[in-house]
Amino acid sequence: MQPKSVAGLFCEDIRSERSGAFTLIGIMPDNANVPAPPMPDQRGIIPKLCLYIRMNFDAADTVKNISTKVRLPDGNELDMGPVAPNIVEQAFESSRTNGSPLAIIAVRVEFPGFPITELGRIIAEVTIDEEVFIVAQLNLSSDPNHKQAPMVEDVRHYSQRLELKPTSTTS
Repeated sequence: MQPKSVAGLFCEDIRSERSGAFTLIGIMPDNANVPAPPMPDQRGIIPKLCLYIRMNFDAADTVKNISTKVRLPDGNELDMGPVAPNIVEQAFESSRTNGSPLAIIAVRVEFPGFPITELGRIIAEVTIDEEVFIVAQLNLSSDPNHKQAPMVEDVRHYSQRLELKPTSTTS
C-alpha cells in the first residue's frame, strides 16, 4: 500500500498549457522579503499569489473528503472549501481503470491582489478525511537584515543516452 503524498508550492503564476500540462512560474522560497508599507496603517499587496497542491494516493485507497485552506499571519483563514466529491471519485476511478498505482488530484488557487495585512507566516493546509497536512509555507518579512534560509537542493543531470532494448515476446 502506497502512503499518501501531499505537497504544495507558492508561486507567482500557474499557466495552463495547451498540452494539458501546468507551468509554475516564480516558485517562491519559504522565506520572502517584501517591502514594508510606507505608512503603518497601509497594507502591502502581492500582485498575484498562486498555490499549487498535488496529492498522490494509493489507487486502492478510499478518500471521502478533501478540503484546503490558507492560514494568514493575522490569524484569519481563507477557506477554499472542499474538493468536489465527483473530482475525487473520478481520480480514483480513472486510476483503477487505467491500471495506475496512483490516484492524483491537483488543486490550483490564484489570489489576485493578495493583501499583506501583517508580516509573518502564511500556511497552506489540506485536510484529508480528518487528517491535516501542512503542504506549504511562505514567511513574509520586511527586515532588510532578515537572512533568507537557503533552499537545500539536490540537482541531478542524467547525461547518458537512454537506449531502449526491444523486449522479446514468446508465444
